[in-house]
Parts: sequence; C-alpha cells; structure tokens
Amino acid sequence: GKLTAKTNETEKQQSVDRKLAQMVFCIDVRSERFRRQIEASSSPIETFGFAGFFGLPIEFVPLGEASGSWQVPALISPQLKVYEGIAGRSDDESQAAIKRRVRFRYSRKAWKEFQTSAASCFAFVETAGLFYGFKLALRSLGIANSTASRFDGIGRDDQPRLTPTFDGLDQQGVDWDKQTDMAESVLRGIGIVNDFARLVVFCGHASQTENNPLQAGLDCGACCGHSGEPNARFAAKLLNQAQVRAALATRGIDIPDDTHFMGALHNTTTDEIKFFDDYELPASHAADLQELRANAEIASAATRGERLPLLPGSKSDDLIRRSRDWSEVRPEWGLAGNAAFIAAPRELTKAISLDGRSFLHSYDYRRDPG
Repeated sequence: GKLTAKTNETEKQQSVDRKLAQMVFCIDVRSERFRRQIEASSSPIETFGFAGFFGLPIEFVPLGEASGSWQVPALISPQLKVYEGIAGRSDDESQAAIKRRVRFRYSRKAWKEFQTSAASCFAFVETAGLFYGFKLALRSLGIANSTASRFDGIGRDDQPRLTPTFDGLDQQGVDWDKQTDMAESVLRGIGIVNDFARLVVFCGHASQTENNPLQAGLDCGACCGHSGEPNARFAAKLLNQAQVRAALATRGIDIPDDTHFMGALHNTTTDEIKFFDDYELPASHAADLQELRANAEIASAATRGERLPLLPGSKSDDLIRRSRDWSEVRPEWGLAGNAAFIAAPRELTKAISLDGRSFLHSYDYRRDPG
C-alpha cells in the first residue's frame, strides 16, 4: 500500500512538472528574442537551439517538380529527396492537382517570357501597362502582398495540406532502420531524449519580404538560404510514426504515447509563429495547442515591441508594413549585430537578455562523454 501510494504521488508530481511544450528553434540570433519571450509566458514552455535544418540532409521537391531546394548547410550535400504531397488526398486527386500546377506554371512561364522578350516587351508595356496600375499602387503603398497570396495552381482547400511526405523513401534505400537512425540523430543532437512534453514543436524560420535581392541572406542559413519549413515538418512527421518510436525505445529513447510532434515556422520579419499540420493533432491535444498558440501570440507581440526601436517606425504595424514593401531591402536586421555563439545548456543563458545578438546552440557536455 505504501509503495502504491508513493508511485501515485510520483506520477502526480511528474504530471505537475511536465512541460506544456518543448520548442526547438534555429540557433539564429533572431530566435533568441522570441525564445526568451515565450519562456517567460505563464505556461511551462522549454526551448532548445539547433541548426535550422534539424540534422536532416534533404532536398525538398515541391509538388509537380523534378528537383527542388537543398535544405542543408552550404558545405554539405543532401542525402535524400523528400517529395511534397497533399495529405488526405487519393492518388487520382493528387495526380490531378499535379497536372493543374504543371499547366499553371507552364502558362505563367510562357506569359513571363512574352513580357520580357526583346520582340514584345515594349509593345506589352504600351498596351497592357495601365491594367497593372491598380496592383502597382497597392504594392507601392505596402497594402498588397503578392508573394504570400500568389495562386500556384493548388486550390484553397488543398493549400494547408501541402506537406512533406515519405513517398519515394523506399526507392532511395531509406527503410525503417534508416528513418530511425535519422530520428535518433535529431533527438540526440538537440538533447531531447527524456522528459518529453505533450507537444514538441520543431520551429524553422524564414523571412517575409518583397522584391528583395537579400532574401536568401534573411532566410535560414542552415537550409542553404531557404525556409526551414520543410525540415521542421518532416522531422515532426518522422517522429510521429509508431514504428520509429518503437525502434527508438529499444535504443534508450522512450517517447510517451501522448507526446505529439509538430512543425512550425517563425516569420522573422513579423515574429509570427505558424503551426502546421494541425489536422493530424489528436483531439486530446487541442487545448494544449490552443494554449500554446495564445502564448506564442503574446510572445510575438513582445518580440516586435523589443525590436521596434531598432527600425524606423513608431508602432508594431510598421514592422508588418515593411514586410510587404517592395522597395524595402532591409525589412529586418537579420544577422547584423551578431556578437557571439554560445554552445551550452539553456540554463546558462536563460536568466539574461542577449538582445538578439547571440547564436544559441543547445549542448550539454554531460550527455556527450565521447
């Protein structure tokens, strides 16, 4: 009876101490401000820092394309291709969507070539220029955002379900053992091997900008100047697989059944957080995600307030406007002002403000005897 009571008391204490979420951010200096703000929220949220490709050496191939973007640091090459698909759609529906996208992109490419060719460009401007006047005025005022809202041949209902898939991994020799190797490498590299929260969120980052020659320098360097979204979402999907979890348990990493992994994206120009694939979230975790979203919105507003004095503008809306301004080459400071790189447990730096000037890589030498 005493043993049972002690066990129940221990389980109750673990439930009380358990984090609502563990969020893994890129080591980028722009993550430091947001991490500090969300750690200060009323809910128990733990953050980690890891290179934004999350240890996944992938080439991400968008739906309907034969090749894609290298989502790895520039010094290494991808080891596998990850193909985009539409979750919850049949093969016939997916193939129809691919055909629509291919036709749409071909038409857009042909129209672009007609606009810019030596034979037609001047006549085009003379005859059709006025039709673009309204659009140009909106973009000049920073009201229209052409990149974020551009139609790309995929319907509105299917857009949220465009996601990295496991299609083609078998043909590349990536069996369950290799998927487990990747999953283990991700978790051990970050340092999450026990005490898992109910939600574990891989949060890549990207910069929202218009007509910007510096865009690649503002996006994720660990993803070769691309958005970290594909890596974050693929890492989450990899670790949500029951067979991978079972194999990890035999290697000393026991993930609780009620731990769910998610992908997210930190927009470093607006400091908004977008969570992906919430349609895969168990109903039991809906309240957890709602609470995390609320905390993320508060942290976003606080981060913008902290950044505002460093850029022209008197209110938070000015930061949003800069992200839509097609004449703005510096919508944010990016890595400018970087002063240090710290590889250490978060406890070493958690109590201080580093003013968005330090890379923060989670590392605990006690877990790395070799």
